[in-house]
Amino acid sequence: MSRPRKERKVECEPNAVYFKPRGIPLTSLTEVVLSVDELECLRLRALCKMSQKEGAEKMGIHQSTFHRTLASAMEHLADALVNAKAIRIDGGPYSIESGKDFLDCKCPRCGHTEKYNKGLSCQILFCPSCKTKLVKVKRT
Repeated sequence: MSRPRKERKVECEPNAVYFKPRGIPLTSLTEVVLSVDELECLRLRALCKMSQKEGAEKMGIHQSTFHRTLASAMEHLADALVNAKAIRIDGGPYSIESGKDFLDCKCPRCGHTEKYNKGLSCQILFCPSCKTKLVKVKRT
């Protein structure tokens, strides 16, 4: 019997959990499953520009585990993109990191709020109602 996998710390749940190629009906697509911890590895390495060591520390795992998880995530994404497969983000041994100040992106004009994504700056997001740039605020 193998040892159970250690839970990996992730910052938040993904905003979207399904992606598919445009113009192809879902019923005719095969699916690739990307785990939440694989997505977090990709986010930390590609969007937050962290080294493997920094990413591993943030997720509470060993550097070699971070590397294997990242390699697996890239393999899943490459398979989906090259072979026109749907991507479903689901599962994996993870826990949401708690005890942090969570942030939102808020419209200074009309007050509309969006969930803040660490890898994406609020300054490039616009309010869907009034098209004003969103600013980062602490979640109340």
